[in-house]
Amino acid sequence: SWGDKLYPAHRRHLADAFDAPVVDTYGATEGFMIAAQRFDGPYYVMSPHVVVELLDDHDEPVPPGQMGRVVVTRIDALAMPIIRFALGDLAVAPARPEASPHGLEFPQLERVVGRETDVWISPGGRTITVHTFTGVFEHEPEIEQFSVIPSDDSLVIEYRSSTEVPPGVLERASARLREAVGESLELAWVRVDTIPDSPSGKPQIIRRPLRD
Repeated sequence: SWGDKLYPAHRRHLADAFDAPVVDTYGATEGFMIAAQRFDGPYYVMSPHVVVELLDDHDEPVPPGQMGRVVVTRIDALAMPIIRFALGDLAVAPARPEASPHGLEFPQLERVVGRETDVWISPGGRTITVHTFTGVFEHEPEIEQFSVIPSDDSLVIEYRSSTEVPPGVLERASARLREAVGESLELAWVRVDTIPDSPSGKPQIIRRPLRD
C-alpha cells in the first residue's frame, strides 16, 4: 500500500479480493521511504538511509512497546538535509524484535499508529487511537463513512450511508464503542451527506471541535 493508513479490515478485503498477500509500506511526503513490512510482520526501518526515533512529548525516547512521536533523520539527503524532523506520526517499536528469517538486521516498528491527530485522550485519561473506532465500524457495512467528534463528556458520530440504517446497527455500534472506550459517555449519531477530508485530502476520522 502507499499514501494512506492501511487498516486491518482493508488488508483482509484486499487480500481476499486479489488472493495475494498485502505488503504495507511507510513513507513521508518529503520524498523518501522509511520502512516496509515483510508480509504482515513488523516494519523494517530502512536504516541505510534513514534514522527513526520514537520520542515522548518531552523529546525523550519512549521504551519499546510504547507509542511515541516519529522523528526522522534522512542520511542521504545531500541537497536538503532532514535532521530530526517530526513527521506528526505515531508509531510503536516492538518490545521484542522479531528474528528475521533472512537475517535483516534493521530496526523494527511493530506498527504505525497514524497521525498525532488520530489519537484522543478520553476524559478518564485513556489513550484512544483511531483503530478503536475502525475496529467497531468495520463490522457495520451499512455505515459507509464516519467521523468522530469528541468533547469532554460525549462523542458525536457523524456517519454517511446511502440507505436508512436500521436502529439495531446504531445500538450495536454504540455498545461496542462504550466497551472499547471503557467509559460512560453520551453518544450522539448524526447522519450527514458528506464528511470533509483533512487539508491533505485524506480522511480525518477523529475531528476536534472548534474552540471559541
